[in-house]
Amino acid sequence: MGFSVRKTFDGVEIRTGSPIPLKLFGLVFFAAGMGILYAKATGRMSSSGGSAGDALAPYIVGGVFGLFGFVTMGWRSGLRVNHRRRTLTTWWGVVVPLFSKDRDLEAVRAVHVCKEVRRTSNGKGGSSSKTVYPVRLVFDGSDRHEIKAPGSPIVARQLAEAVAHAADAPMHNAIGGESVIRQPDQLDWSLREHLLHAGDAPPEPTAPSDTTLRVEPERDGYAIDVPPLGVKSGIVLVLPAMGMAVIPLVIFFNMGDARPPLGFVLFACALFGVPFLGAALWMLHRTVVRTRIRLTPDELTITRRAPWWKSTRTLKCDDVEELTVSTAEHPLAALIAAGSVTAVTDARIEQFGQGLATDDLRYLADLIRHTVCR
Repeated sequence: MGFSVRKTFDGVEIRTGSPIPLKLFGLVFFAAGMGILYAKATGRMSSSGGSAGDALAPYIVGGVFGLFGFVTMGWRSGLRVNHRRRTLTTWWGVVVPLFSKDRDLEAVRAVHVCKEVRRTSNGKGGSSSKTVYPVRLVFDGSDRHEIKAPGSPIVARQLAEAVAHAADAPMHNAIGGESVIRQPDQLDWSLREHLLHAGDAPPEPTAPSDTTLRVEPERDGYAIDVPPLGVKSGIVLVLPAMGMAVIPLVIFFNMGDARPPLGFVLFACALFGVPFLGAALWMLHRTVVRTRIRLTPDELTITRRAPWWKSTRTLKCDDVEELTVSTAEHPLAALIAAGSVTAVTDARIEQFGQGLATDDLRYLADLIRHTVCR
C-alpha cells in the first residue's frame, strides 16, 4: 500500500516510507559499506600505501556507503492527528521521527490529490519526466504541505482518503481530470448514495444524435458497445517503426566497399527498430480492441476483446465511489488515453471509453449514473 494507518489512544498516525525498489537500492549500498568495514576491521583488506590517509580510506568509503544505504532504507515521514489537543503534527526522519512541526487541526481546510508530470534535469542539458500523484494538506491561506507523491493513482487516493478521515477534512480528488469533492462524513459513500442524497435518481439520458455508441436495453440494464479507435491510426504508427528498422539496411547496401560487417548492421536494425516496432504494435493492438460494457444496478462489467486477446473486469456498483469524465482532446488519441470515463473504488481505478467524442463520454457516464440508481 505504501503507507500504514495506526490508531492511538488520542488520535491517528499515518506513516509513509521509501518504496520497495528504493529500499533494495539502499540495501545494496548498506551491505557494500558494511562489507568494506568488516573486511578492514578483520584484516582481510590491506591498504595499498603506508600513509594515514590510505589506512582511513576504507573506513571513510565504507561509512559513507553504509550511511547512505541506511538513510535510504530507513527514511520515514508521516503525520499524527491528536483529537484531544486538536493538533496535526507532520514529521520526518530515519527509522524514528527526527524533525516535526505542529499545526492547529482547525486550520486544515482540505486534502488534495491530483495528477502531475514532474521533470528533472539530468545535468547534461537533458531532462526526464515521470507522472506522480501528490497528496497535499491545504491549510488556511495558501499554505500547503505535501505528504507524499506516489507513482500509483490508487495508492495516492487511498492515502488521501486516510488523511482526510484522520483530519476530518474534505477530500478533493482531481486524478481523473474532473475534481470530485467528498465531505468528511461522506468519504465512504458509494456513487449511488451520493446521487440519491443530492436529490431524485438521475433520469435516463438522451443519446447524442451523432453517437458512435451502440446501446441495447436489457431487462435489468444495458449492453453498450464502444467502437475501436480504428486500425488506420495504428498502421500509421507501424510504418515509421518499420522505417527505423530498414534504414540501416538501405545505408548498408549503398556503402559499397566501405560496408561494415553485416552482423553489425543487423544489430543496428534491432537496436533502433525493435523498440519502435514493439511500441507501434502495442498501439496497433489498442486500435483494434472492441469494448463491451454490461451495465446493471448491481455490476459494471467491462469486456475488452481483440482477435488474439480478451479481458473482463467487473466492478460492484456498491463499491464505486466516484465517476468522472475526462474530456481532454488530443490529436494523438491512438497514442494516449486523451478522454475517458473513470470509475473509482477503494481498490481500483478503471478507465474506459478512450477515443470517444466528448458528448458520448458524458452520455455514457450519465447512463451509468441513471442505472446504478434504478
